[in-house]
Amino acid sequence: MKVFLFSTGAIEAPGPVMRQMTNYFFPMMCVLIDHPSQGLSLVDCGFGTNQLVRGDRNPERLLAPFVSIKLHASQIAAKQIQSLDYDPQDVQRIILTHMHWDHCDGLADFPNAEVVVHPKEKKHACRFLPPLGYEPFQFFDVKKWQEVKFRRQNCLGFSRSLDLFGDGSVKLVDLPGHSAGHQGVFLPSEKIFLTGDAFLEEDELHRRRPRPYQLMNTYNHWANWRTLSCLRKLHKHSPDIAMLGSHSFCPPGGWPNHPVHWQPLARSYSI
Repeated sequence: MKVFLFSTGAIEAPGPVMRQMTNYFFPMMCVLIDHPSQGLSLVDCGFGTNQLVRGDRNPERLLAPFVSIKLHASQIAAKQIQSLDYDPQDVQRIILTHMHWDHCDGLADFPNAEVVVHPKEKKHACRFLPPLGYEPFQFFDVKKWQEVKFRRQNCLGFSRSLDLFGDGSVKLVDLPGHSAGHQGVFLPSEKIFLTGDAFLEEDELHRRRPRPYQLMNTYNHWANWRTLSCLRKLHKHSPDIAMLGSHSFCPPGGWPNHPVHWQPLARSYSI
């Protein structure tokens, strides 16, 4: 199984909401999985063609005046998949860690893909008047949904998980808190745990308080704290597992001997 990591642009947030003086840039990560029998799967799809039309304007209503998007046409997921010599139309499924606007803007670029999502998240996002953080126009045209049916199976210290393909290669893990139905993706053979927005930066795994921006976007603070506590224990006792948040530049401890195709990210986005 091949795994490719790349960033679909970046979010620029003002310094005060990140507890620093200067503006802060953090990427929107996507992961392409080439499974030998299940084909191509994409974990989150980041910013897509819709965002190119909007320019640097943030679609989220509350934060639109303060947070902007830095994106080049070559950075959208469909273009980067092409650069890896794959056809974007061959992507069979998109696994969403959750349905916040920055994670599913690119859904329209993959009209034939099945969208794998936590059932609570889909119900929450598809309400008549969805909460802040969700933009219904991004997923109105989705043709195929797969709602995850978690089982009482322990995975990495979390009580609910699902073996997506039945062969142990891709496991979905219930990571409650950040949104109504937030999930992670564990790749056992690569020892990579994609944790979505359970944490924003590595230092949150070392008992530092989350940044204000993270707190503003949390659905259930108590559940998110319990999830973060479990991730801290995992990081302490299993340092060989690389945990990658959706907005991380790299996982804690870097990439020691991980068989992953990594496209390096620049911390400076001048577009």
